[in-house]
Amino acid sequence: MTYMIRARLRRDAVGSDGALVKLVADNALAPGKRHDLVWTLFSDGPERDRDFVFRMDEDAGRPVVTAYAPRPPTEDARRLWEVWHKPFVPKLYPGDRLRFSLRVNPVKQAGNARIDAVYDAFDARRKAAEAAGETVPDRLEIARDVGCAWLDRRASALGLEFDAQALEAEAYRTETIRKPGGKRFTLSLLDLTGLAEVTDPQRLIEALPAGIGKGKAYGCGLMLMARA
Repeated sequence: MTYMIRARLRRDAVGSDGALVKLVADNALAPGKRHDLVWTLFSDGPERDRDFVFRMDEDAGRPVVTAYAPRPPTEDARRLWEVWHKPFVPKLYPGDRLRFSLRVNPVKQAGNARIDAVYDAFDARRKAAEAAGETVPDRLEIARDVGCAWLDRRASALGLEFDAQALEAEAYRTETIRKPGGKRFTLSLLDLTGLAEVTDPQRLIEALPAGIGKGKAYGCGLMLMARA
């Protein structure tokens, strides 16, 4: 069983949880700690591995989490979160048209390294434009092109066919993640919206709870869908 979950940080949490609410509401929580916050919804023991995908947004200054998980949040989590959940049992058929929203980590492999595909494409286009004396392209336009290619490579495995004309890059940003021990790396985040047609319903239903692409521990890979 897979559940679709929406949770919003409570305003009336008390004790140490109340301190955490203030910490988050003051935007003092580092991006790399989002997973730790979301983990309070699902952790039921020290041996539990992450088995959910999520994205975090904001509503009136409070973090809002949407997630796919194989179990509902723990009862203890309700001290910190307002929680809604329901079984994820969509009824889909070939040819269904869906609207989607997806936050991805748009990386590509370059030898043994993963690089930001949006920045790499923008840098190449910028250099070419400057050499030709032309205007540097808009970064979101390039992000849209990169996102379109990124999705096309995954379309068959997702059981979808994406409408390239309807795809929009809503936002692109980078964040510095600090890991234990002081190590840091840059995480790129690309928000895509658009339309898609279902080609293989079962493949899509199985793929969504697993998440799409890299960066799942940092809130990437969850695709939200609704009928168009």
